Amino acid sequence: MAALNLVNWEELKLLADKLAQPGEGPGGVLESEWQMIEQSLNTLISLQDWKGVVRLREMFSFLVVGDTTGGLPVVQRLNAAAIQAAEQMNEITLAARFLHDEGHNLHRQGYHKRAIEAFERSASLYWQVGEEFCALESFYMTALCHRALGNRKEAQQVLEQVLQQVEENDPWRGNPLQVTAWLKQDGGDLQAAESL
Repeated sequence: MAALNLVNWEELKLLADKLAQPGEGPGGVLESEWQMIEQSLNTLISLQDWKGVVRLREMFSFLVVGDTTGGLPVVQRLNAAAIQAAEQMNEITLAARFLHDEGHNLHRQGYHKRAIEAFERSASLYWQVGEEFCALESFYMTALCHRALGNRKEAQQVLEQVLQQVEENDPWRGNPLQVTAWLKQDGGDLQAAESL
């Protein structure tokens, strides 16, 4: 039986629209609504409907990247399943993007070692398909995680590699420079931090 008949996409879309409303937090969501997402995901996985898993994840992508919702077990499971689905479909860029999002969630929750693993996998996949800037963004994020773990030397090494690959006049260069300044500040070198 096709997943289309087993998964109520219309109800899921209505739920996604409801959850996406400003001011709608996870506390205002009924348990049955979270279960609808969970049950739909279980159905899609059991049918190995990888496109359906990705569709479900994309429908609720705002939850995956949300500060208050990204750590919810059903949302984490949805993103993990979507990574697996993208890999099964050989959608490397999609898997890399989902891994990058996972890294952000883990970093925000304080799971910096796991975040580094997700960002490194993301960067590797992006490099594999020639998405240089996206790879660099994921790699750059490992510096923030290393800093959060107190590994200033590793963070600085990442930032130096990133800065070597970014043009002097690229506005994005301000991101690794800002973290470099924070590292200088962390080490007590306020003058060097201010000069950046």
